[in-house]
Amino acid sequence: MLPAMPRIVSKSPRVWRHRSGEIVLDRTHVMGVLNVTPDSFSDGGRYLAPEAAIQRGLEIAEQGASILDVGGESTRPGSASVSAEEEWRRIDPVLRGVVRKIDIPISIDTRKPDVADRALERGATIINDVTGLSDPRMARLASKAHAGVVVMHMQGDPATMQQAPRYTNVAEEVRDFLAARAKAGMAAGIEREAIAVDPGIGFGKTVDQNLDLLRNLDGIVSLGHPVVVGVSRKSFIAHLGGGERMEDRLAGSLAAATLAAARGADLIRAHDVVETVRAMRVADGVLRRRANL
Repeated sequence: MLPAMPRIVSKSPRVWRHRSGEIVLDRTHVMGVLNVTPDSFSDGGRYLAPEAAIQRGLEIAEQGASILDVGGESTRPGSASVSAEEEWRRIDPVLRGVVRKIDIPISIDTRKPDVADRALERGATIINDVTGLSDPRMARLASKAHAGVVVMHMQGDPATMQQAPRYTNVAEEVRDFLAARAKAGMAAGIEREAIAVDPGIGFGKTVDQNLDLLRNLDGIVSLGHPVVVGVSRKSFIAHLGGGERMEDRLAGSLAAATLAAARGADLIRAHDVVETVRAMRVADGVLRRRANL
């Protein structure tokens, strides 16, 4: 039997604030992924051309995503970093092409403060930082710009993170890391309600460690920040028999996303947007006591 949701919609639902407004957390939202890279694990090269990326960004908004998450550097296991200039060259035309054509906030998936700064100037309102604000400049930038932030956990860096990751208790260690990094963000001036946290499924974790995190997501929910979970097309799905090829992992991705929602995730980061939006509508209808039901 699925566990009860840890929160109930009230007269004053929680919100996640970002630079130009807020996202009301009265349902499970979908963050649509747009990788403008040649080497991302799931769709590398597919949207490298600006025209294709712009079209996909508009489609993601039309399909019901609450946020468009744009990234110009792959963070797949074993990937090498690219320069800030190259990362910006990839995403700049895309931001120019979508920012005035969609009515959902744009998140910039980057670990480089210089890239985040430029993206905010172009109209992005959220910084999605896989390093958890490890560079103090990122926190200062987010504070100054009143941007929303996603603070993610990663052990090591993308080039090395899957080389025998080790934890004594992964659920507790990830929770404590996120609590500490959120506290550091607030000390730098970021508003508490602007900070979301992400356990970083697949970022320096084995299959079993990923599963432990998902089973114990309530510990991260207890921090009181909006929780982002990205399970879309991850390799642990293949290990569980959910499809070796990327194109065969949709069912497994939706199953994992639904279980994350049941454990308290507020936002699901996904590549297959329309399918995930539909799945979350059904999950919310079953799991949440909503005022309009």
